[in-house]
Amino acid sequence: MVGLETLRWEQLWTRRIFGTTAEQAAQSKRLAANQGIDNLLLGIAAIAGVVLLMLGVTDAELAVVLTAIGIMLGASARRLLRAALAT
Repeated sequence: MVGLETLRWEQLWTRRIFGTTAEQAAQSKRLAANQGIDNLLLGIAAIAGVVLLMLGVTDAELAVVLTAIGIMLGASARRLLRAALAT
């Protein structure tokens, strides 16, 4: 749903899918875009892991898990840093 969350969040049919009003969509546009980017990066990590697995690379599962965890920690650290700087 990366396209819906990042590019088309305020459009009527996207609001119907997610059950939001025009006002809610306008207020949450940046949050939705951030979530879309996070989902995209996690999807890329999963695809990379499958490709590595198909190529026979050893420990591909571990590589996928570590990559996904790194992405999640990076996104969380960015949010925590922003929150700390805002106070």
